[in-house]
Amino acid sequence: MRRAVNYSLSMRFKNFKHHCHEHYQKLGADSARQTPHENIKMDDWLRLCDHFESPQFKRQSTANKRSKSMQTYAHTTGGKLCSQRMYEMEKAKHAATHPEEENSSDQPSDVVEQEEPKEMKVYAATHKRTDGSWVDVQPQHNYEMQRMYVEALEKGNRLFGAEILAMVLNKAPTYINKQNPTSVKEKELEERLENSLPEGEKQRQEF
Repeated sequence: MRRAVNYSLSMRFKNFKHHCHEHYQKLGADSARQTPHENIKMDDWLRLCDHFESPQFKRQSTANKRSKSMQTYAHTTGGKLCSQRMYEMEKAKHAATHPEEENSSDQPSDVVEQEEPKEMKVYAATHKRTDGSWVDVQPQHNYEMQRMYVEALEKGNRLFGAEILAMVLNKAPTYINKQNPTSVKEKELEERLENSLPEGEKQRQEF
C-alpha cells in the first residue's frame, strides 16, 4: 500500500514538474522568473528555475531529447528502463501466484506451464495502451513476428522470414517473394529475430 501511494505521489510530482518546465520554456528564463507557475510559491518557483538552469538538468534534458528523436515508434514506458519494467512485472506475477508464499517450497507443482519469454511480455506491455491496443502498427508486427518465431522453435520447427511476413501481413508467401526477389529483407528479418531471442531460446535452437 505504501509503495503504491509513493509511486502515485512521485508520478504526480513528475507531471507537475513537467508542466512547470513547459511554463518556464514558454516564457523564457528572465520573464519566467517573474511569473511563477500557478499554485506554487515564489521562493519555490525560483528554486525550481535554478534547477532548470543547472548544467546537470540541461545535460539530462538534451540527452532525453536526443534519445526520443531516435525512437522509430512510440512506447508507454516513459523514462523507465525496460529492465525495471520487467522486474516489476515479474514481481507482480509472483505476488499474484504466491499471495502469502503458501506452499511455495513444500509442495512444488508438477505442472510446468509453457509461457512466452518474459522479454516478449515486456515488449507487449511497453507498447500497448491501457485499453490493450497497440500504440503503433510496427510494434504489433514486431511482436507477432517474434511470437511466431519462438512458437515454431518450441515445436521443433523453423519459420523463415518470408513465411512470418506472410502470416503477419496476411499475404501469400508468393506475394512476399515477388516483392523481395533477392530475399535480403528476409535474411535481415531472420537475423533480427534471432538476435532478439532470449538466451535460452538461442541455446535450444543450436541443439
